[in-house]
Amino acid sequence: MKRWKNHPKFQVHWETKAGGLAPGGGPLMKKVVSEPFNQSVIERAVKTKGSAFAEALHLPEPRTEWLDGSVPIFMGFHYTDGTGDSVKIQIDAGLGDKFPLMPVLDREGVAEVSFQTSLLRSIAELRKRIVDTSVMGGSDQWSLFTSFRMLMAESVSLIDNTLHQLYFKAQYDPLPSWRFNVSALGPRHGVRVMDKLKWVYSITGVPLDARDQVTAFTHVKTVMNHFAHMDPPCMCFTMEEAADWLNKVRMVAELNWRIRQAVGGPPSLSLIELLLQPEVEFVPIYPNAKRIPPPTVGYASVSEATLIAKSRDRT
Repeated sequence: MKRWKNHPKFQVHWETKAGGLAPGGGPLMKKVVSEPFNQSVIERAVKTKGSAFAEALHLPEPRTEWLDGSVPIFMGFHYTDGTGDSVKIQIDAGLGDKFPLMPVLDREGVAEVSFQTSLLRSIAELRKRIVDTSVMGGSDQWSLFTSFRMLMAESVSLIDNTLHQLYFKAQYDPLPSWRFNVSALGPRHGVRVMDKLKWVYSITGVPLDARDQVTAFTHVKTVMNHFAHMDPPCMCFTMEEAADWLNKVRMVAELNWRIRQAVGGPPSLSLIELLLQPEVEFVPIYPNAKRIPPPTVGYASVSEATLIAKSRDRT
């Protein structure tokens, strides 16, 4: 890191689409030269510009094309030509020519091929919203429950979606060093997402160095299941627990990053924006009031583990 920080500044030359078609029929491209940079320049740009650092330094957007190739399509018409055929919009899923599915619209509708950007932006927005509405007595508590339910679901979906994209990429368009063994990977359906995390090593051969992040993800998934099924049919949590959950959600974003590192991909701008969100700290309304260690209150009073334990005590 010290050598990177002291490395002389340099520039990169790259091309981006300029809009329109070139004489040969391909997309018209324009050449871009970055600002002089090194590690220290990038760090300062991230601190001052956040996820807009790449644009500020005229650098290409960091992304893994098959993961981050988001192409949201909104079609608002249905048109048929003289032969009775309809105008169709097809979207490449980015998983290789052998991937058998291709979203097609020929009338009013929507389509997407990667939900990475959508999920990351939703998680970032929900996390901020919960912090903004967390002051007890001055916010809509129904909104707090709803936002938490959505946040936990989106966080689990982020990892599930990432793993399924990896699975299909390995099956239909693997990188040269990857392996795809159906029997070793197991089925895609009817298995726990925790078991699907093993796909990362099975496919890439790179160990997933994310013990703390996986532990946080396990907790988030437990809370998500409770919110989704309301089994047991009640919910309760303290604001200390809420702050801890929000920090664990940020660690789920770190898990997404660790998976990307294993597959050789950079964090996207949406992921960087989420990772740059600060940790959440619980601040009591009356900070000088005496507080005791929590007994069986908050989430511990409604969890499945408590239900099982108390049911045993009564039998």
